[in-house]
Amino acid sequence: MLTAKFLRMAKGGTQAIYEVRGTSSELSTYVANNFKNSPNGPVYKSSMNGEAILDSNGNKTPLLFTSYPMPGKNLWHPLYQVQSGPKAGSFTLDKAELQFAMLVSKSTGGDFGQELAKQQVASFLEAPVSQSMSSLLDLDSDEADEEDLTATATEETDESASTDAEFDAVETTAPKAKTSK
Repeated sequence: MLTAKFLRMAKGGTQAIYEVRGTSSELSTYVANNFKNSPNGPVYKSSMNGEAILDSNGNKTPLLFTSYPMPGKNLWHPLYQVQSGPKAGSFTLDKAELQFAMLVSKSTGGDFGQELAKQQVASFLEAPVSQSMSSLLDLDSDEADEEDLTATATEETDESASTDAEFDAVETTAPKAKTSK
């Protein structure tokens, strides 16, 4: 099963970069489908000097770019393959559980909806460690802290930016920041 974990922010905090983990054949399928229309080719996790960082099986670690990250920076989130539409075959973060929680809190409205939303957010940020969740947690966090990682490409393709277009944007009430010259 392909999974992805947050790696770093890009484009001034408007995009999240995830590292992707899976078997050799799953990673090959991921790269073939997610970068098929990319003029620069696939993007892999690399060191500051541009050398590819290999996983424990000797595979290059491909990256996933998204404008719609999942809560929980230290969790490995499952990926799913899009089955229909213009993005059929590509992989994206599985946001079904998050979207359902947002829909339920929105549909209940009022104080109950707000309280439900607070509880849902807490559950996503403080995921309980169960047998199924423990396999998604990063157990080698010390090793990741020592590496200095950069992406080998500077820009994301339009195709990968729209991979998560089905995910509805959440409105915020925070005021816009003013800039001065």
